[in-house]
Amino acid sequence: MTSHPSNPPTSPNPSTPEPLRAVAERAQQLHEEVARDLAHRFTQGQHVTARQVTIGLRAQTLHIWWSMVLRHDAAMTPGGGGDGIHGLERYASWIASYLTHHPADGAAAPTTQAVAERELAEEDLALVHIDYGLALIRRSAAREFLKVAASISPAVQRLRDQDRRGAARLRGSASPEAAWRGTSR
Repeated sequence: MTSHPSNPPTSPNPSTPEPLRAVAERAQQLHEEVARDLAHRFTQGQHVTARQVTIGLRAQTLHIWWSMVLRHDAAMTPGGGGDGIHGLERYASWIASYLTHHPADGAAAPTTQAVAERELAEEDLALVHIDYGLALIRRSAAREFLKVAASISPAVQRLRDQDRRGAARLRGSASPEAAWRGTSR
């Protein structure tokens, strides 16, 4: 297997903990399998479901995040001596922000022109929903990443606890449509 700029190094730092390497390799393998399947479906003109796209986006997100952790470990300890845990905790802290960010915060609002023309309004509304869905996929991937990271480094557990507090805060927040209208549910 060769290295690609977005893939983890083929020879990770030998001092990287085995569980960290194994998780990153599994994330890469899953991403490659799902990407191959989606590419095949697209090129063959086959039906692609929202679930298949969601699985692909989650796999891609997790692969990118685990690759960043491995690259950080390799860059910070080229001569060995690092354990990869510092990089894992650093990236876990950043990834935890996806748990408290409300998906509608980044949702695009329809333009005035789009509201005037029905076809554009429908497309813009679809884009709002897609943006919202992508944010939910990142949030779900963040939960999975932090769950696995906590099993490697117990210090990551406190970041998972933010999820519980953030989820309680977000239960009553606006839907994507209400977000761009400026109203609540």
